[in-house]
Amino acid sequence: MERDAVACCHYTNRDCSRNSRNDDVVIFRLYLYFMNGSSDARIAKCTTGGALIIRGTQDNYHGECIDVNGVSTMFLLEKEHTYGSPPQTTKST
Repeated sequence: MERDAVACCHYTNRDCSRNSRNDDVVIFRLYLYFMNGSSDARIAKCTTGGALIIRGTQDNYHGECIDVNGVSTMFLLEKEHTYGSPPQTTKST
């Protein structure tokens, strides 16, 4: 997704919520690509039926989960150790 982009996946969609409930835990694998060509892999854990917002700069960023009731929780994005490096991108000529 590009900067300031929005995407939705309704909790009744089984690709987004295993039990089609608005309070399931979902783990997002985030691959962040920056304008200087560097990248980072992070994870965020929220509940379905709400929102995940990523804020900050390349050097200082964090996540915010908003649950189905509108309760907001801010947190540091954890380094992704389990899944490895972000996928490599190639430019076609």
